[in-house]
Amino acid sequence: MTKSKSKASKAKPIKESSNWKQAIESPETVEELTIKATHLPRVKGGGLKSLPAEIGRFVNLRELWIRGENLGALCLELGTLEKLEKLDIDNTPEALKGADVLGNLKGLKRLSLYNVGLTRFVPMPPSLEELKLEADREIDLESWLDGLEALPNLRSLYLNECYRYVPQRIVRLPALRLLWLTKNDYGEIPPAVFSLSELEGLGVGQNPLPSLPARLGSLTRLKRLVAYSCKLESLPPELQKLTELEHLDVSNNPLRELPAWIGSFKRLKSLDLSQIRFADLPPELLELPLESLTLDVPAEVAEEARRRLPRCKVKLYSAADNQRDVDKWLRFLGK
Repeated sequence: MTKSKSKASKAKPIKESSNWKQAIESPETVEELTIKATHLPRVKGGGLKSLPAEIGRFVNLRELWIRGENLGALCLELGTLEKLEKLDIDNTPEALKGADVLGNLKGLKRLSLYNVGLTRFVPMPPSLEELKLEADREIDLESWLDGLEALPNLRSLYLNECYRYVPQRIVRLPALRLLWLTKNDYGEIPPAVFSLSELEGLGVGQNPLPSLPARLGSLTRLKRLVAYSCKLESLPPELQKLTELEHLDVSNNPLRELPAWIGSFKRLKSLDLSQIRFADLPPELLELPLESLTLDVPAEVAEEARRRLPRCKVKLYSAADNQRDVDKWLRFLGK
């Protein structure tokens, strides 16, 4: 009998459970949980559903996803989850209109808020390292900065699908190293970005940028640059100054050519050139220490590239292409 109880007490943690009824039977074993409003008990009269107070029983919960437009404000019990490190709240416009509970999550490191109807700053714990604010067009980032400046560990900030203006005061975020500004309808990169001299990662994808400015070369600490699905026709030579660059994504752009100075990126590990119809590529590309290369080239060329770059995972975006000269590509590879 004692042996049986011992086994029960050592129940294996449940990973990524999305079944509330099953999870609540042994909440202390759950480490990852997805809560959808559709899975919660119905409310008489069809009103908003509440996040159950029983959420406080998930004492070992590390990751939590909350989804559902008909979910009401977060309950106070959520703030008692001391081990929670990651919280994602999606499409729940009423979630943060009640009491401020996020600031009580002392172990929270990653917070993602997507389309939650934010209009004011919400207190957050100083432990926060990554913050995603997405699809909320009513936020005035300028008024948020006082609160964000009080987060000493905030290294990653995602401002996607909503932010037309990035205030100069963003340079006062002490630990900021990664900034994502995707799908904001920018015709140019906000000037404040170039004052972030310690920035290591920058994402400006899905903006109608006709070019990347020469000033981008001043961000010499950059290790990751993502500018996919813009309107880039060329890359400025000033990018050569980014000698620390390890990851470059310029996929799905109308680039006419890849410059020979691409070979100056001596630390480049990942290069994404998918959905770009180059006529050919510079031989310098083969001299890079790549671990991942994505190309939109004929299958024969990709195969030869794999042979020439044995340590690199060459991914073929388009396997069939009868319109380009395969022989010319193979000459580029020295075959």
